[in-house]
Amino acid sequence: MRVAIAVLAVVLIIGLAQAVPAKEKPTSKCNTACTDDYTPVCGGVKGSKDKPISFGNECVMQKYNCENKKSLTVLSQNECPGGGGVRLQ
Repeated sequence: MRVAIAVLAVVLIIGLAQAVPAKEKPTSKCNTACTDDYTPVCGGVKGSKDKPISFGNECVMQKYNCENKKSLTVLSQNECPGGGGVRLQ
């Protein structure tokens, strides 16, 4: 009888340990939803020789900065010269 009670106690302890909710993963601070508003900006680092990037709007550029640990700023309020496409999201 003592063995049965001991086994039951172990099963209950294991069951309770499994029932504790897991810690939630922290949400990404970069998980910003930008609008589809097309007001293109040319983003880059002033004085840099890196090619600037065209973004669909300033929010998309800020999200890109966050996701890629960059610090691009608005160089002009339109697409960058030379083509190369526009990042929309």
